[in-house]
Amino acid sequence: MKRGTGRWQQVLPPPAILLLLALTGLAGRTPAAVQAVTADGTLATPLAAATKIDQRRWLEEVRLLISEAEKIHFLSLGEDSEREAFIHLFWQRRDPTPFTPENELRRRWTQRIGQAREWASKAGIADLADPRAEAILLLGPPRRIFELPCTKPWGEFPIQPLEVWYYLSQRYHGPGDRPIYLVFLLPDAMAAIGTGESSSLRGVRQWAPQEGVAGLLFPRYRSRFNTDYVTLRSIAESVDRGLCYRRNQPEFEALERALAQALSRSEIEEIADLPSRKAAGLDPPSGDLPIAAASLPATLRIAFPGLREERTVVELRLDLSRAQLASLRGKNPLQHLAISGEVISGSTLHSHFLYRAYLSRLHPWDDDLDSPLSFLFYRTLPPGDYTLALTVEEIESATRYRDLFTLKVPDLRQAPAGHRLPPPAGPRRATLLSESRPALVLRRDSLGILPPPGGLHLGLLEVQAMVTGEEIATVRWQLDGQPIGSQPNDAQPTDDQHTPPFTVVLDLGDRPRPHLVSATALARDGRELADDRIEINAGPHRFRIQLIEPRPGGSYSLIAPARVRVDVPRGAQLDRVDFYFDDRLVISSRTPPFLVEIPLPKPGQIGTIRAVARLTDGRSTDDGLVINSGVASEKVEVDLVELFLSAHQGLDQPVVDLQADDFAVYEDGIRQSISRFERVEHLPLYAAVLMDTSESMGGRLHRASNAARRFFDTVVTAKDRAALLTFNHEHELVVPFTGDVAQLDAGLRDLRPAGSTALFDSLANSLYYFGGLEGKRALILLTDGAEENSLIGYGGVLEFARRAGVAIYPIALRTQGRFARGGGDRPAKSNQALLSKLKALAEQTGGRAYTIDTIEELDPIYSAIERELRSQYLIAYQSSQGSSGPAFRTIHVEVLRAGVNASTQRGYYAD
Repeated sequence: MKRGTGRWQQVLPPPAILLLLALTGLAGRTPAAVQAVTADGTLATPLAAATKIDQRRWLEEVRLLISEAEKIHFLSLGEDSEREAFIHLFWQRRDPTPFTPENELRRRWTQRIGQAREWASKAGIADLADPRAEAILLLGPPRRIFELPCTKPWGEFPIQPLEVWYYLSQRYHGPGDRPIYLVFLLPDAMAAIGTGESSSLRGVRQWAPQEGVAGLLFPRYRSRFNTDYVTLRSIAESVDRGLCYRRNQPEFEALERALAQALSRSEIEEIADLPSRKAAGLDPPSGDLPIAAASLPATLRIAFPGLREERTVVELRLDLSRAQLASLRGKNPLQHLAISGEVISGSTLHSHFLYRAYLSRLHPWDDDLDSPLSFLFYRTLPPGDYTLALTVEEIESATRYRDLFTLKVPDLRQAPAGHRLPPPAGPRRATLLSESRPALVLRRDSLGILPPPGGLHLGLLEVQAMVTGEEIATVRWQLDGQPIGSQPNDAQPTDDQHTPPFTVVLDLGDRPRPHLVSATALARDGRELADDRIEINAGPHRFRIQLIEPRPGGSYSLIAPARVRVDVPRGAQLDRVDFYFDDRLVISSRTPPFLVEIPLPKPGQIGTIRAVARLTDGRSTDDGLVINSGVASEKVEVDLVELFLSAHQGLDQPVVDLQADDFAVYEDGIRQSISRFERVEHLPLYAAVLMDTSESMGGRLHRASNAARRFFDTVVTAKDRAALLTFNHEHELVVPFTGDVAQLDAGLRDLRPAGSTALFDSLANSLYYFGGLEGKRALILLTDGAEENSLIGYGGVLEFARRAGVAIYPIALRTQGRFARGGGDRPAKSNQALLSKLKALAEQTGGRAYTIDTIEELDPIYSAIERELRSQYLIAYQSSQGSSGPAFRTIHVEVLRAGVNASTQRGYYAD
């Protein structure tokens, strides 16, 4: 069961077409119409005209993409402006989805270039010609690298030194969803001295499976083997009578599997799905390339208005001519501007920002063509010298402005307060977007709650709030909506920027559950100056966006500030945050801090501001509120209850042909109307095995590990994820959720029995680990012992399990009717009580409890669990009780077909 909220579920407008920003080749000539003015009125210094595009470096980076004819044409160009235009068209022709806002190939390739150069730097390699660097460009960094065991110095082991690179991901996998293995032969200068070996052995090369294992031998050893049938085992036998092989059997078995499934270079190029060099366009004629990108007349103003957290605030304002922009429109209204900036320190990208403004959706064009269209940006930078690369594109007309400027950031800690830029000229403030409004960046009054360490928290927990600002006198705290006292600001700040942190000790109780902690900073006259909130015990996979500003109940005239905090799930990557006003996309930001200004079409207009966070894998989450309504909070939430349930006839036979009319759902005895029904056989599954490794498991732990290994082999497909957790007197996350069976196998290989048993503590922490995951979730518990020394009681685990929505499948291993406990057995009555509790946990969460006498019974049970999880139904309904019902609500699902029963979670918490 999952209780969720369906908020702001409007149909999103289609994204605007965004031409690619030239991130490669940062130099460009300064248009005569562009000026850069510092706060005191002097011109900012543009980079020297002698700065050139590094042709060799760029050609090295695109060597796997560019055709020979394109390369010749690029080298024939005489001006940097022509080369920059070539690069722009080069990526434009390779855009896999030209009608989407970005070039996915270029973004992915730019990321891979950075990863390859980082790897090359660590490996001491000067360029990207190494086959392993090319593998990173094609497939990204490997998930794991392992080497040949027992390699001896001076070439005494017949196999050349080698590395095996292992890949498995949703994007890249071999035939039949198998892992990808790449085998690289490494140079071994010591082994080749005085042997007459080919010089080719001194460079790294990728081994091809058609070479056979004999291709891994040093040439001088090949005459000792029948190269048609040579195996790793036969090679090891010839060296040390197989001692190395037997001592490192798992490693050799993994290596043999890698050699059997290794791919050649041509196969990985096919998997990487690169655009055809021929299809991309050969030798573009000179007339096909623009000689230089057109420039938008603009003035760039720079000021340093103050400090924030020991860094200097840099204020940038770009004033664009309305008259010139209007002349670009033609018959179509001007709609889209893309603005990007890169702050470069030396040769390293320090930070960057990227925004899109959708002009016609908010500000109709008027006759005031003399006033500039102004854009404000703020960065906080350490003092020093930087290069600012600024690119502006008007999408419809494909007009682009780009230039580089030197940026000398002063140290304001030892200097007077900085300058502020004057407001833009004209009757109307024309700012359409900014990285952060000045009040958010420069204001003295701010508050932020420091997240506590990760993990499940109980009892007393100290939480800190960092505040800045002399006006803040009190911090008001709340836990789950209930006030817990205020703290006065007795300590005076040591300077005009910082005050000491406020702390509060929270009593979270002895039962695990999620908590919401909020803090509000107040002035001495009671005015609210700033606030923040965090969730505790929400789990490591939480994906959430929170609108920190605008404030509920706030009034805004021309511009509403929007600031969000995004919690990104472990292992995921944030793509962007989109900001909407009344369902109209206004601004997209790809880089934190996510602080923007949203101009209102009319002064004080009532409307909805919504922020949507989007991950690179397509998942999204949103938050929104209504402004200027005079109501403190107008968030719209729809209570949805989602139930995953299994239907079975008899004990183990799943029933898979039921329809919505075959079910009746009751909440607290009240029948509910089913709003969604579907079979979820192909929905991704998250399954975790929690294995007892206490001392009493003894020799059975190895056989239990083998059974778990077989379960992982069958339950993990390309879309599924599994995890391995263990417990004795402590709990441990051995392998986090992964689709890599080899990682799970490696985790099972190292288990050793030791210690006593803290069963309930481990169950609670395992359920916490599921926090934030959506879809089918199951926890399979294997234990042979009674509860001994947990701090969390059964009632706490039961409540947390009801909140978690994870189906629990306990498997209890017994000996002659009792649980085995080291040197002796505990009374059967005591163990029977634990069995009853485990069975109740299974029933309350929609799982099933099992009791077995031998480890050999595990395989059919694992198969039954996997079969049940693959044949579930999803039922969703909107609670008829709304928010007025009790905190805990019972659920009963009745199957109207005779002889068929359903198992699902027995209730949920509505708070």
